[in-house]
Amino acid sequence: MVHSIYTANRVSSSSTHFIHDLGFLQLHSFCLSFIIASLRISNRHQQVIFLIFKCRLHQDLKKRGGRRRR
Repeated sequence: MVHSIYTANRVSSSSTHFIHDLGFLQLHSFCLSFIIASLRISNRHQQVIFLIFKCRLHQDLKKRGGRRRR
């Protein structure tokens, strides 16, 4: 009977460690996904900023060119 209690405690302890490790892996996976998503967003954000800057630069050059023609 003592052996079965010891075995039950040992199994319970290892399943607790397994659940803890699984939780850690899920958290780690979530963090990696979040970091990757953030990088993708910032990359897309940089592209949008670049396009806005390019459009404004183009408009500015058009305005300057239009003034020179007058």
